[in-house]
Amino acid sequence: MDFDKINAEMEQNKALLIGGVQWVDAEIELPVAYAPVLVCFKNEWVSAIRTAYWCGDSWIVNGNKPILTDKITYWMKLPNPPCA
Repeated sequence: MDFDKINAEMEQNKALLIGGVQWVDAEIELPVAYAPVLVCFKNEWVSAIRTAYWCGDSWIVNGNKPILTDKITYWMKLPNPPCA
């Protein structure tokens, strides 16, 4: 068994977990079409997190404006709101 590889994968998975919700690599998996999700994308100067959805061809953000797919790095399902 390659324990170094297993440990590296475990560390990577831990790094993707935030508040019990997992970020998904956008190059590996895409969300269900038209389901709202959070996306993390890299701009020229800064990384940003926005709400968006995958329409089947591209990512759509900010009032139906498409964004280049290669700028999206990760996405995650919207977390459940706190209960009253």
